[in-house]
Amino acid sequence: MIALINKTAAVAGLALAALPFVALGFAHAAPAPATIRISDLNLSRPADVRVFEQRVDRVAEHMCASYVSLADKARCKEAVRAEALDKLAAATSASVAVASR
Repeated sequence: MIALINKTAAVAGLALAALPFVALGFAHAAPAPATIRISDLNLSRPADVRVFEQRVDRVAEHMCASYVSLADKARCKEAVRAEALDKLAAATSASVAVASR
């Protein structure tokens, strides 16, 4: 996971302020959208990658707290993590496109 983030995040600090995302499409009541702040992170540094991962884990814990089944909770948390990484990759790609103009 760290390798993936390091490959794509070298330019993430250019224009990113936050990563908003919503709860995923489980047949469960979804909490309000959450935001993971990254504007204070340099994601080319392993320490900042760990901070990002901790923030994602906290949001996943919050968004999936209402699940009773451990399996459902684990699937929810994995989906939140996957969405956060997808949003990070998309934001990084957008930053690269803006920077290359």
